[in-house]
Amino acid sequence: KQRKYRNREYYQIIGRSRKNYWESISRRINREAGSNFTGIQCRRKFNNLVSHYYDICYFMCGDDRGKYTDIGERYFGEFNTLFWHRPVSMIQNVQRTNVSTHRRRNRDNVR
Repeated sequence: KQRKYRNREYYQIIGRSRKNYWESISRRINREAGSNFTGIQCRRKFNNLVSHYYDICYFMCGDDRGKYTDIGERYFGEFNTLFWHRPVSMIQNVQRTNVSTHRRRNRDNVR
């Protein structure tokens, strides 16, 4: 849940190192759950959950790369929103809309 709610923060980090981000996630989890996870463990767990999500997606489509997993099924609904993807800004939304409208108008004018 921490990774989900802090997705925008994740993508606003300058540079490639997100060590401090994952350490802050682990501190929050440890405080709330009384556990002792490291940032690396939290990152690996999250990446494994994403892998299980894709495994079940491929499985549902009949793709040979997929496989059924209990974890994939358990978290499918949560991960089906693709919340971990880079958020799209308002400007990018407008630009995409303008480009698709422009292409459609050009396509219609050619006929």
